[in-house]
Amino acid sequence: MFCHKCGTQATAPDQGFCMKCGTRLITGNAGTTGTDPASFVNGRTVGPTVSQAATAPMMPPAQSVTNAQSARIAAAPQSRGWWNNLEEAKKRNLTIIVASISVFVIAVVGINMVQHRDVFPRAVRACESQVDSDTWDFAEKYKAFEVTDGGRTMTITATYLSDDVTSCLLSELDTPDSVRTKMGNTRALDGTQTDSWDGIKATWSYDGSSLDIVLERK
Repeated sequence: MFCHKCGTQATAPDQGFCMKCGTRLITGNAGTTGTDPASFVNGRTVGPTVSQAATAPMMPPAQSVTNAQSARIAAAPQSRGWWNNLEEAKKRNLTIIVASISVFVIAVVGINMVQHRDVFPRAVRACESQVDSDTWDFAEKYKAFEVTDGGRTMTITATYLSDDVTSCLLSELDTPDSVRTKMGNTRALDGTQTDSWDGIKATWSYDGSSLDIVLERK
């Protein structure tokens, strides 16, 4: 036990007063059984007693954040935000490019389908202004040609009377010379012949008096 004023150690466990300064010594449960002399300076307590230090809870060390760490922490969200914006911009641009390509492809396919579907009627309209009107009227009256199946099929019955009409229609359909030669050389005993070009399939036969041609759009 020590004097709480001057820090002098008591010489007896039941000593009531300090032998040096005469101060009454404090004993009992109200405080400690004594005071660590290192905690006294000129009679004042400057730190915890031995018992207080033993029973005091351990506090975790404070985590310090350096300026560099603070800067990195502050910059990280901004960096991620910039990267996210870049990724979103890339996605938007990719979407626009894909959509543009899709529209272009659809437009081209649509135009080709319309043109291809109109190939036989367009040939008829072109030849109407090229062939002599009497010959044309005769060909229409006796069905020397006919477009059916919603424009997908054309039938031609070629005779010497409608030769001009047949020749014009085949020319407007860009029929290759090789195919036209095959048609002209077909005999009755050759049976049905076929050939194709530019998405058009041609089937024909000769019965001795007329060349019957069936043109189908693929």
